[in-house]
Amino acid sequence: MNLAIQGGLAGAFTRLTVPLGLTPDPTATSDWLWRFPSALVVVLSVAVTYRLAFHIAYPEELRSSLPVPRSSLLAPRNAAISAALLLTVAPVAIKYGQEARMHAQFMFLAALSTWLFFRAMAQPRRWSRWLVYALAITTTVYTMYFGFLILAAQAGYLLF
Repeated sequence: MNLAIQGGLAGAFTRLTVPLGLTPDPTATSDWLWRFPSALVVVLSVAVTYRLAFHIAYPEELRSSLPVPRSSLLAPRNAAISAALLLTVAPVAIKYGQEARMHAQFMFLAALSTWLFFRAMAQPRRWSRWLVYALAITTTVYTMYFGFLILAAQAGYLLF
């Protein structure tokens, strides 16, 4: 089922961009088209990692309490930029961005579900945030079964 999600995404993208029945053999174009969704998802992972790191460095509870001068946002922004930069040059992210497999999608969904988890924790009475988080973590688990480890880590954080 894990490959079906990524294969369905890549297959749908290929069907949209390559005329049907052009050639049954793989070509350089079809190879690129199968790998493009992974590359796109890795780029989105960098953006989500920036948001996650900024949210951890500057929690929503602090943002809503007092008006903060722009100069005090420098440290959280630097932390978020550093996290995004580290993911950008990480060899594992580059490798997963070049494969036509589900690993890049899992990396994106793990970061997204964690960011949504922290957002839901910041305002626990807003059920819409918990619903979006539940959809993200469910998709993470369906993409790769290691998603249960992400869910366990988030549940452990919630309990402690």
